Amino acid sequence: MYLDISVKIPSIKGKITKRIKNGTVYIEYEYERNYDPKRKFTTVKRATIGKECSDKTEFMCPNQNYLKYFPAAELPEEKDRSARSCCLRIGTYLVISHIIRKYSLDKILGNYFYEKEKGLFLDLVTYSIICEN
Repeated sequence: MYLDISVKIPSIKGKITKRIKNGTVYIEYEYERNYDPKRKFTTVKRATIGKECSDKTEFMCPNQNYLKYFPAAELPEEKDRSARSCCLRIGTYLVISHIIRKYSLDKILGNYFYEKEKGLFLDLVTYSIICEN
């Protein structure tokens, strides 16, 4: 799974390569080399750490391997997730949203949750009511 952020492609000489597959440029990190003296052949082990951003070629969208091989890398702050999910049915959401405002549930929940968490919590409540009866 790719993260919803973009980071600068690491510049480690000889360790970072690009591979194009189906029109997408994947960034690979070489983490190990093994030399076989009998065959006189080197096998290279690589892991895909992200894919290149289509609009900025010096940036990439990282995946979980990026976090594994570059744990000290600073990631930009996550995007605001308090926006409503597109999969919620709008009619039901509007009714539940009205109930939340009428009984001041959002203010009460504000005492216990941060703003981002509160939005996610309200989405989960709405989803549970809609889909789980």
